[in-house]
Amino acid sequence: MNALTNTNGQQSAAIEAAIVQGDLSGLTPPERVAYYMKVCESLGLNPLTKPFDYLKLNGKLQLYALRGCTDQLRKINGISVTALTEATEDGVHTVTAEVRGSDGRTDQDKGCVTIKGLQGEALANAKMKATTKAKRRAERQRKDVRRVSSSVAGFRVDFSSTCSGFSICAQSALELWKGGESS
Repeated sequence: MNALTNTNGQQSAAIEAAIVQGDLSGLTPPERVAYYMKVCESLGLNPLTKPFDYLKLNGKLQLYALRGCTDQLRKINGISVTALTEATEDGVHTVTAEVRGSDGRTDQDKGCVTIKGLQGEALANAKMKATTKAKRRAERQRKDVRRVSSSVAGFRVDFSSTCSGFSICAQSALELWKGGESS
């Protein structure tokens, strides 16, 4: 029996928190590793390239998709960024990214950062951050890994913050917990 299928009442609550709320803090280290590996396996990602990192955000331990994740997803799914537009209004810099999949379908998303009072390198870094956020969100959206995620793969992520925490929808997650068995 693997680390994710051996459950008791307390552990079931920790698994539920991981699935429904994206909070991995109740899982043991072996369970987090098993979860990490199953998420990578379900997406076709190489876990040895560290596509995710753990991020403590709003009191929750969450998986955070790194650049390696989006690079792999873009390659696996034939996704490319086709357009970036920028606008600044009321001290908020917004970048809109449009992506296109190999099937010709497109999606777009925005990345926003506050830039009021910033100048020089801090301003440049904030603008780059907005671009990165927009590209990652749009790329992952196209693969149903984030935000408006209903078009392709049956996978979603909780967007409760600007850092975009990660939680798998219940049906997919239950299969992960069962080791890929159908329910």
